[in-house]
Amino acid sequence: MRATPTLYRVRHLGLRAYHHARRIATHLNDAVETGVDVYGNLIRPLLHHQGIDTSDADHALLKSYAKYDRGRTAVNGIDRVLQR
Repeated sequence: MRATPTLYRVRHLGLRAYHHARRIATHLNDAVETGVDVYGNLIRPLLHHQGIDTSDADHALLKSYAKYDRGRTAVNGIDRVLQR
């Protein structure tokens, strides 16, 4: 039995939404990783050179990045399941 054209259309739209979400997630990940690199390799050393204590900011950023990383890991796990 052949599926209706509506089902093909729904499948097509679902695949497009999935690919758009992956592209957006890639751009978001690139932005976060760039921010982490800039802070860790440029801003933090400059602040330390000026004698400014960054331990509170470091702790807050590390905590936020850990939450982001857990979310990213979960999304990647879902993606692996969908790719099967």
